[in-house]
Amino acid sequence: VENIILQNPTKSCLKFYNDLGIYTVCEDNKIYPMSKQANSVVDIFRAYLSQNKVDVLTKTEVLKVKKIQKFILMLLTSQHF
Repeated sequence: VENIILQNPTKSCLKFYNDLGIYTVCEDNKIYPMSKQANSVVDIFRAYLSQNKVDVLTKTEVLKVKKIQKFILMLLTSQHF
């Protein structure tokens, strides 16, 4: 699967978006959500992350990022900016 995604990232991304319910239109060689509303995309991504039990951290400084095989580990601090 990873090789297919790497060979055609745009097509793979569009399929992923479509599978989530984000339908797109192409105008002037640019891709937009059919709704033309960025918030609708954000809402769908938030729902997807929540369904997959992904924690989203805001106001958090990333101190270090390290890739180990297919996983990315980050050292974070919860200091507020």
